[in-house]
Amino acid sequence: MPRWLLIVPRLALLLAAAPLLIAPGAKGQTPPPPKPATAPSAQVYARSAGMAAGFTVDSSRIATEKASSAAVRAFAERLGKEHRRIAAQLLQDAPRDEKQEAMLTQLRAAPAGQFDRVFLTIQLKALEDMVQLHESYRQAGTDPEYKKLAADVAPVLQQQLADAAKIAANLGTETLARFPTFAAALPQ
Repeated sequence: MPRWLLIVPRLALLLAAAPLLIAPGAKGQTPPPPKPATAPSAQVYARSAGMAAGFTVDSSRIATEKASSAAVRAFAERLGKEHRRIAAQLLQDAPRDEKQEAMLTQLRAAPAGQFDRVFLTIQLKALEDMVQLHESYRQAGTDPEYKKLAADVAPVLQQQLADAAKIAANLGTETLARFPTFAAALPQ
């Protein structure tokens, strides 16, 4: 076999890897600064926040009936009350989307022994999304009234998120395994 046939595959590999070897920014350079927060329009913010608050009210209502843990029931009652207040401030009667309907169906169908973990897992994700929505609007929104609402609501949601993570930690680590950020933030 001619020697050049053995060299061609090696040469092709070297040519393919060359951009990786000489790419700018490989070492010694700092990454670009993070992009500034982008906020949805006021209409999108109000609709999304209204949908989220309505979902939380409905899921909390289910939890007050089905939760086996007194801590989960008390959390659900508080969550429902606070999110009814948020929904009233938004003056939005936003319908639920398919994802929210599916999660409510999942909650209704959850077996009694698993309901608390299912509820907390859903709430951790929902609260994380709500915090992100309100924080982004607080930082970069355009409507002054909604910016004030977002600024008022964001700390409440962050506290709810911390409370949900603590309750989940007390119930076991299965729920928190899906949310390592919250597990890492909990006091040891």
